Amino acid sequence: MVGAAIQRVTARQLKLAALALFLIYSWPGFIGWDTREHFLQSRAGHYTDGHPPAIAVLFRFTELFVAGPAPFLLMQAVSLLYGLDLILRKRLAPRAAALSASLIFLFPFISGVTGLIAKDCLMAGSLVLAIGLMLDDSPRRHRFALLLLLFASLMRWNALAATFAPMILLFRWHPRFTGVRRYAIALVAWLAVTFAAYAINEALTDEREYLWYWGYAYPDIAGTINYMPEMDDATMEKLLEGVPLVEHDNLHRRFHELYNPAKQYHLMRDKGSIFLIARNQAERDAIGAAWKRIVFGNPGAYLRYRYENFRLLVAIDRPPTFSRVYVWFNVIAAPEVIAELDHDAAPSRIQAALIDASVAISLSPLYYLYLYFAACLLLLPLCRKRLEIALILSAIGYELQWFFLAATADLRYSQWMVICTLVTAVLVVARLIRRARPA
Repeated sequence: MVGAAIQRVTARQLKLAALALFLIYSWPGFIGWDTREHFLQSRAGHYTDGHPPAIAVLFRFTELFVAGPAPFLLMQAVSLLYGLDLILRKRLAPRAAALSASLIFLFPFISGVTGLIAKDCLMAGSLVLAIGLMLDDSPRRHRFALLLLLFASLMRWNALAATFAPMILLFRWHPRFTGVRRYAIALVAWLAVTFAAYAINEALTDEREYLWYWGYAYPDIAGTINYMPEMDDATMEKLLEGVPLVEHDNLHRRFHELYNPAKQYHLMRDKGSIFLIARNQAERDAIGAAWKRIVFGNPGAYLRYRYENFRLLVAIDRPPTFSRVYVWFNVIAAPEVIAELDHDAAPSRIQAALIDASVAISLSPLYYLYLYFAACLLLLPLCRKRLEIALILSAIGYELQWFFLAATADLRYSQWMVICTLVTAVLVVARLIRRARPA
């Protein structure tokens, strides 16, 4: 009887049940520091380039109708769930596709990130929808997919690493274009989408934060110095000439004491920091020159520091924490944000139980990201179809870029890799099972 009842559940009901369960867990959306920044900028109507300003503009639009994070939570969740279904139904029967999409959507790592209002989730949802549309032969759907790819690129500065393989392998302007012409048009489309996203965000920017100088150059300088041989202050002053420093004595020892491959703000914003934020172009030029001297002059030390960061990112020997999942309805340990954002939320009893379970699971091997990265590499030689290859190359490319770009070890950076890994695994297994069946 139970089996018969399960068989009567339709594909649509499966997806709606998955969405409902997710919303019970995460409604109205979890808030982080980045989310706070998007809200404040959207309400002020003043946009900086510390985050893609298109996100704040989108917040401003959604708050015309509903204040708070709920519209974004719906946007992230619905686009991801239905994008997964759109991809999987090309290889599986509708009900099997809906079940697989729902299980991937609810997979703890993926849903744990999707519940956070963040650019990573906005990129992932629009990108899976675009990939699903590009599996159709209709030129109209491929052109609509371009808009979704542009949206994904607007959400994250580094989305180009995720969009490249899917666009090159799957995008087709028109069925009459085949072979080299198809790939050439796809490459031009990828370049157009990528540069258009940068241009739009640039046009929306009211104030520059010069993020690279303090968000990337400072951690690179500090991390590289940590693994360089000990130097006296005179040598350090020469390497750091013109860089704004808090103090100028015992520099190498202070860099060594402050070194933390998983953090960056302690270098220039916390008590006991060593750097000052650059105040003018001359200081920014000095930071750029110091970065070149230190990084290019000591590539071994730089790569060792980047490796330590990447190890933490993929959870190799990552120390236990109280939580590896985002489950706070306001910025953690910052109660002043409640009044600042005019937003307050607390979990229901069911939500509290689900959140406790989510935290417990986040400390399990399901959150060891190196396992998913290893799965990507193992799946790569098994991929035969364009879709499989596009997904796995997108996963590998997007994750590997963090070796050089990750300033912290945030798990949300790897959501796209986990999504692609699980979807590719389902596609490959389904193909192998189908091939093994007797004709």
